[in-house]
Amino acid sequence: MSLEGYHSDLWQHFNFNPERLKKMQSGADILKNFIRLILNQGLLQSDLFSKENLTELSTRLIDTQIPTASRRIKSLVDISVDQNSLPLIRYELRFLAHIAKYLEEFEQLTLPAKLELWQVCGAAIPKETVLKQPPIEDQWILRSIEMSREDSLTTRKIWYHGLENDQWLFTLDYAFGNQKLEEAKPKYSRIGGKAFVYPGLSPGRMILIENGYITRKPSEHQKFETILELKAYLASIYTSNVFVQEVPFTLKNVLLIHQSEKFLLVDSVNEMLQISLHIRENGLDHSEKLWSKIANSGGKPFEINLIYSKAQFYLL
Repeated sequence: MSLEGYHSDLWQHFNFNPERLKKMQSGADILKNFIRLILNQGLLQSDLFSKENLTELSTRLIDTQIPTASRRIKSLVDISVDQNSLPLIRYELRFLAHIAKYLEEFEQLTLPAKLELWQVCGAAIPKETVLKQPPIEDQWILRSIEMSREDSLTTRKIWYHGLENDQWLFTLDYAFGNQKLEEAKPKYSRIGGKAFVYPGLSPGRMILIENGYITRKPSEHQKFETILELKAYLASIYTSNVFVQEVPFTLKNVLLIHQSEKFLLVDSVNEMLQISLHIRENGLDHSEKLWSKIANSGGKPFEINLIYSKAQFYLL
């Protein structure tokens, strides 16, 4: 996949700290042993999902300088291991297995793959070098603001959609302790700006330098007409980059129905896709918004923005 805005010459001499890499590879061994033991015991029978074991493993992974793996292991503490949670647990274990596998094979990876993995593991990429790359200039519409908090760290993720180039990119902002994040612009704001994309295998995180608000009508962009077309697209994305964690997209001409306590999208050829209810920080899900969309559609097809994350489809 060609990554627009990526200039390989700027990264040829990037220093992948060898001491850190060595520690990360020792963490890869820990991850492999953990996953192997769980699979041998069986996901539903394993005693390795105990709070004590997961907390200890999370701490060990911090010591090996893979904070991403540590956080994902720690997140498993709050998941009840049962049939309903199996898809999520499989997703997390598969993601961790990919980290372990490619850390071991680090020297055989291409430069974009190394840069992707380096960031996935939680290592830093210098902002100054990112800003030296050729930018993607466009009108950007702010589609979603997601807040999360872990211990003393607050993270804000904002998804933007390029109205002319059809790129979905996001920014990340952090605040520690009692620090306050700069106030974000309202959802659906249209902003003229230059996107400087972080290096890797596929577009994702960016730094957005604004030129000002843009208020003209957005240009038409590619949207998926059928669920089968969407699934083929997702398959191509994950074939190119196993570390893609979220994929936003638009489905066109679909009906939204509620059936057997599930919200389903139905396309023109009667293929169905289930929307998961995304639990927010305030403890509320998207049921009310989805019921509102059903009412407003009047039983007619419409288009909807969704995001594919952790093997589930969510309202964006």
